[in-house]
Amino acid sequence: AWIMSRKISRLSGSDYRLFFATRKNRWIGTLITVQFVVAFALIIATLTANRQVSLVKQTGNRYRNLIEISGVMEIQELQKLTSRLKNIPGVSGVSIGNLPVMNSWIMHGTLRKETGEEIETAVLQLSGDEELLDILNLRQLSGDDWRSSFQINPYSVLVNKTFVDILGKRETELTNEPLSKYFDVGDSVSVIAGVVEDFHFNSLEEKTTSFVIGRYAYDPRYTSTLRVRLDGKNDSETFSAIKSAWWQTFPDDGFTYIDTYNEFIKLNIKIFEMSRLLNMYSFISILLTCFGLFGITFYAVRQRTKEIGIRKINGAKTPQLLWLLMKPIFIWMAIAFVVAVPIAWWFIERWLQQFVYRIDVSVSSFLLALLLVAVITFLTVNWHVWRTARSNPVESLKSE
Repeated sequence: AWIMSRKISRLSGSDYRLFFATRKNRWIGTLITVQFVVAFALIIATLTANRQVSLVKQTGNRYRNLIEISGVMEIQELQKLTSRLKNIPGVSGVSIGNLPVMNSWIMHGTLRKETGEEIETAVLQLSGDEELLDILNLRQLSGDDWRSSFQINPYSVLVNKTFVDILGKRETELTNEPLSKYFDVGDSVSVIAGVVEDFHFNSLEEKTTSFVIGRYAYDPRYTSTLRVRLDGKNDSETFSAIKSAWWQTFPDDGFTYIDTYNEFIKLNIKIFEMSRLLNMYSFISILLTCFGLFGITFYAVRQRTKEIGIRKINGAKTPQLLWLLMKPIFIWMAIAFVVAVPIAWWFIERWLQQFVYRIDVSVSSFLLALLLVAVITFLTVNWHVWRTARSNPVESLKSE
């Protein structure tokens, strides 16, 4: 913007009059076009990154208003704390398990297909009581009801859809099958009660792994975790009540908790940092483009005042004069858009390849960028153009 303004200020009066038409000033159009290309590319990239951020937030919605309180507790203390938490008005549910979701055990073992093929894989081991599916907003796809299976068989487990897909089975084919038939790390008594949907407990850059949900078994030697679902209405009051319940149960221990949603966001922090960076660069690029257009329009329009006066005397309307003066800028902008689209598309596709779960490149992002730049360009140059176009033609003819 500074370079263009200085160069224009050195042009002669005749240069000004032919500013938008002569070949001599094509380099000005080239500079503006390049600036438009950068602005388009950054805006398109920003819109795409923001959509990927929205996907991360949407994926993590199951963890909103979910906190986890962990510690080594005696069974009596654990039961007291659970009871007190359930009686808090702002708490909608409580589930007991071993480890926090984001820190659950990951076992490396072998999944065996019925054909004899063996697949080395990592399997997350998650434990919980009959409230777990409701607390995590997990949908059961097939099999026996999780709550009733507790009463029928205390060794019932659930597997996720990825577990089933790796085996090449249908969801209903694994119900009531022994876990050890398909998983070499599985014990000899666990029976698959059903299949649940996949959920993300890692970055969207990583593929969802298989997991097995087993029944929580209290052991005083290991950590127990209370997963507490809040209703999200009066969080400050609810947290105060939760702390009070903790102090009543453990008066000598400090209260700490894990915000599960924040933990999930931390796993995907790179995309948030990229989005903030692109937002900043896009703003700077648009600002520089506006400065450049403002300076160019100021000098160019000032030197065409007499021409505008003559056109107005000959019957030209204000919209016609606006289009006359703004047409070259919009032509440059159109050329820049055509150049920016394939460049932005290529970079966006390469950037999105790092995500296993990602959004598709949308044409709407390109069209929205075009609309945004067009509106900003119109508003930037319109003030000079409109003032000159609305001026008294007699005064315009008196100008140099």
